[in-house]
Amino acid sequence: MEEVETNKDNRIWIFWIPAFFVIALGILAYSNSFHASFQGDDYFFIVENKDVHHFDMITLFQKFASRITVFLLFCLNYRFGELNVFGYHLINLTIHIINALIVLALVQQLFQTPVLKDKQYLYGENTPFIFSSLTAIIFVTHPIQTQAVTYIWQRCSSMVALFYLLAMYFFLKSEIKLEKATEKYYLYYRIIAISCGVLANFTKQNAFTLPVAVVFMFWFFFPWKEYKITYLIKMISPWISLLLIIPIITLYFGSQELNDIRLAFGQSPKLTPYEYFCTQLHIIPNYMLLILFPFNQKLDYDFARITSLWHIDTFLLLIIHIAIVILAIHYRKKNPLVSLGYIFFYLTLAIESSFIPLMDVIFEHRLYLPMLGFIIATLWLIIPFNRLPLKKTIGMKNKLLVLVVISLVCSPLVYATYQRNTVWETPFSLWLDNVQKTPNLTRAQFMLGLEYQKRKDFEKALYHFERANHLGFKGYEALLQMGICLGNLGKFDKSIAILESLKNQGHTQHQISAALAISYANIGNFAKAISLFRSAAELTDKNEEYLFGLAKAYCDNGQFNESIEIYQHLLKAYPISNEKRVMIAKEFAEKLSRPDL
Repeated sequence: MEEVETNKDNRIWIFWIPAFFVIALGILAYSNSFHASFQGDDYFFIVENKDVHHFDMITLFQKFASRITVFLLFCLNYRFGELNVFGYHLINLTIHIINALIVLALVQQLFQTPVLKDKQYLYGENTPFIFSSLTAIIFVTHPIQTQAVTYIWQRCSSMVALFYLLAMYFFLKSEIKLEKATEKYYLYYRIIAISCGVLANFTKQNAFTLPVAVVFMFWFFFPWKEYKITYLIKMISPWISLLLIIPIITLYFGSQELNDIRLAFGQSPKLTPYEYFCTQLHIIPNYMLLILFPFNQKLDYDFARITSLWHIDTFLLLIIHIAIVILAIHYRKKNPLVSLGYIFFYLTLAIESSFIPLMDVIFEHRLYLPMLGFIIATLWLIIPFNRLPLKKTIGMKNKLLVLVVISLVCSPLVYATYQRNTVWETPFSLWLDNVQKTPNLTRAQFMLGLEYQKRKDFEKALYHFERANHLGFKGYEALLQMGICLGNLGKFDKSIAILESLKNQGHTQHQISAALAISYANIGNFAKAISLFRSAAELTDKNEEYLFGLAKAYCDNGQFNESIEIYQHLLKAYPISNEKRVMIAKEFAEKLSRPDL
């Protein structure tokens, strides 16, 4: 009995000692991320999302059913901290560290499966401890994870990984308990595993591949031929049923997933499913290189569109990808960890890197979960665990020494992650970094121009908009911003010339009209400015900013009654929406209503 308790204590310490290092290194790597500002999609999904602010879960479920768990956490963030970014980053980092701890436990659990237990004489007693610790520490400190952790909206990626990994972990626990004939715990663990699978499907569509991952894991690590067919059917059936959740959500509620399906049938304005697939054949090796050598990271990558499978390099890459999968399955008995790792890598990339043409062909956050499989397979291939000198169980002091060595080896990753987080500090620093690394990327030039524009540095903004326009960025949008910058620089004639050329182009006519109105007002053509501001207001259902411009134009044109009427409407309709504008409106209303005016 005493020996059983000792073994149990050893197993606990084998987890919690490396867990301490995982937590400490994770906090250290992301210690400078807590005040990074909102970025990109954060504004649409959080900052400007009234449903999140009002904790309206019914409306959010109707709009984002397949990501409702993520929005629940965003609602709680807003309830307790409103738009203070600290709370959002704290939750994101907590999820990331928990995921790393699950990775630690999951890998240790794989070594308890029948297939790897039978091979223990090959790799020694210390390998599960060393290998699981190294995998978890790399997972938590790798700089490729920064986009999924520091970019607040990409909590979607880390949360789906949380439920995905928990489901796999508890599935393993249930099967191992069944092997040990403790069926009571087996049922509990199986229920938890299926429940995590359900939650994953309400977090992000990547969860669609979870049942397949579970089947592969069972196939590679358990003697499935020894099980009765009735048991196998009973075991697999609940997992297969999970495959129905995302299609049902998509068909019943609509959502981004429905858009993806439509794109998959060839309605993409950028890439067809065939072209997207061909392009992904090139992007997946780039993902592998980013994991192995995480240098020159950026938000927006510049990748050429691949239109045919029959280019020599594209066809060779297809053969290589197929060969990796076939070899992984073929050598599953000899190297089950390598086999599972590469299958897991391709499987968890499948939703975003196959035939469904998403608007962007590459993003680092898509590697958050697939990276785990690649790490497991690659580490097991390159480190000769069967030749390590430490065959017998090492003591506690030596375990600590091993963890210190692993931490030192991974310290460059900690430093790289810390440095990468400085880039995520503001949208300006993020896009400046992107432009410095890829100066010919049109979107990066355009977005940096917008950031300079926000800073009122119109000379630099104009330069980057001109660069974006020269490189071919969505023509009229770059020209529109050039016109606005020229107006702010007092070059009204040039501004008007550019903006007039944009009439009846694109979906931003209200912005074009408003920018033109400002330039015409500045050269004294108030009648034209009034007409354009009125047009902009009508196009946007009486936008507050455009109404304010219209009122000022009426005032400048001497049409005081019309001006007063609009200001009174603004004061009544928008009493607190913009304090500065209301204050100016009130001042104008008072001046214009004086009898001596």
